[in-house]
Amino acid sequence: MIELAKSNNGTVFCVLEFPSELDKLNIDNFTYFNKHLGMSDYPKNFKSWINRQNAVLITTLFNNTVIGWTMAEKWSYASSDGKPVYALRGIEISSSKKGKGYGRTLLRILSMVLPGHIITKPVNKSAKNFFFSLNFKYPEENSPVNLGNHPGYLILHDSDKNNLYDENVEFLADTITKCRNKLYSKRFIENHGCCTCETLHSDFAMDSQYQGTSETYKLMSPCVCGEFRAKRYKNFGGRDGESIICSNCGKERYFLPEFKGENS
Repeated sequence: MIELAKSNNGTVFCVLEFPSELDKLNIDNFTYFNKHLGMSDYPKNFKSWINRQNAVLITTLFNNTVIGWTMAEKWSYASSDGKPVYALRGIEISSSKKGKGYGRTLLRILSMVLPGHIITKPVNKSAKNFFFSLNFKYPEENSPVNLGNHPGYLILHDSDKNNLYDENVEFLADTITKCRNKLYSKRFIENHGCCTCETLHSDFAMDSQYQGTSETYKLMSPCVCGEFRAKRYKNFGGRDGESIICSNCGKERYFLPEFKGENS
C-alpha cells in the first residue's frame, strides 16, 4: 500500500499493491456499481484489478474502511504525441460519504499518479458535469488521442492537469512521484535483464539539457524511426522530470514530469 495523500480528518488516499491488503480493510456500503452493473462482490473485483498489470486502483480510506475508489487501465491505442493514455473505468464514493468532495480529490490524485492523458465515458449528465469541472473536455479535431470511433468519450489532456490541486488535502509529493515512476516503468519498459535489454551506449550526442544514464531499455512500442531501444535522462532544460530518448534518432519518446507539491 502506497499512501499518496491525507486530509486533516484522518482520511488517506492510497494505491493498493497486493490483493492481500484488502483482507485487512473493511468495505463501506457502495450502491451505484452494484445497482447498475451488478457488481456485488467489491473485494473480489478490487483484487482482480490489483492483479491486472495494466490497471491502477486508488482507494480512499477512513478508519480502516474503503469509502471510495477509482480504477483506470492502460488504453490499447497510442497517442500521436507519444504520451501514454489511460481509460478511467470507474469512480465511486460510498453512500454514507457522498457530497463531501472525496470524488474530486480521488480524481485529482489519479491524475497526478498517471502519466499522460486520461479518457473516460460519462454514464449520465451528472457524471459529465463532474468531469467537465475537473478539466475533462470533448476531444478536439487535432486531439493527440483519436476517439473518433469512441463517441461520448471525454479527455483530460496531460497539459490540463496543472489546476487540479486541492488545498484541503496534503499531497505526498515524494510518494506520488515514486508511484508514478513505478507505474511508468512497469507499463512501458520491459524488465531489465532480459536477453534483448542489455546495457548499450547511445550513438548520438545528447544535448546539454539532459543528463544520461548508462542503461538502455527496450520499450514496448517502436519510435517513428523503428527503434525500440531508448535511454532514460534527467531533464534540465526548463522541465523538471525525466525524458525517455530514442537510442537511434534522439527523439523524445516520453516525458515524465516531476511532481511538486503546492508549497514546493
